[in-house]
Amino acid sequence: TEDDLSKEPVKTITMIADVNVTVEFEKIPLYQLRTEVIGANGTISPYHRRSEFYPDGTIVTLIATPDKTYGIDKWTGTDDDTLWTTTNTVTMNSDKAVTVLFRQPRALHVPGQYRTISDAINAAYDHGDKVIVSAGTYPGGYDFMGKAITVASEHPDDPASVAATIIDC
Repeated sequence: TEDDLSKEPVKTITMIADVNVTVEFEKIPLYQLRTEVIGANGTISPYHRRSEFYPDGTIVTLIATPDKTYGIDKWTGTDDDTLWTTTNTVTMNSDKAVTVLFRQPRALHVPGQYRTISDAINAAYDHGDKVIVSAGTYPGGYDFMGKAITVASEHPDDPASVAATIIDC
C-alpha cells in the first residue's frame, strides 16, 4: 500500500490485479487486575479477588458501594488515589492491585463533646465528618485546614433552630 507502516485496525486496499497481501499481527500484552475491599463495610465492582486479565491500555471503571452510613476513606492502586468518590478508574499498563477502604463519618457536637467549633474542626478527619452546632452565638474566622467537612446547625430542618445558631463572622 501507499503506507505499509500504518497500524490502523481497518485498511482499505483497491486491487486491480492478483496481489499477495501479508498482514502482520501484534500481540497485545495482558495484565492482571486484582480488586478488594480492605476490612468490610462495602463492596467493589468489578470484584477480582483472584485477578482478571485485561488488554494493555484498557481503562477499567471501578465502583465502590459503601454500606449505609459509610463513605469512601481511601483508594489505592487507581489512576487517582486522592478521590473520595464512589467511582474511580485504573488504566491497565502493568499488573495492578486496587483496594478501597470505607469509614463511617463522625458527628462532632459543640458544645458537648467539644467546647468550641475550632476544637471540633481540629478533631475532625480530613473528609466526611460533620460538626453539629447547638443553638447559640459563636465567633467566626475558622481555619478548616483543607478538610472537607460540614458545619451544621443541630436541627438543620428547623428554621427556628437555624436562626438561633449564629456564627458571627
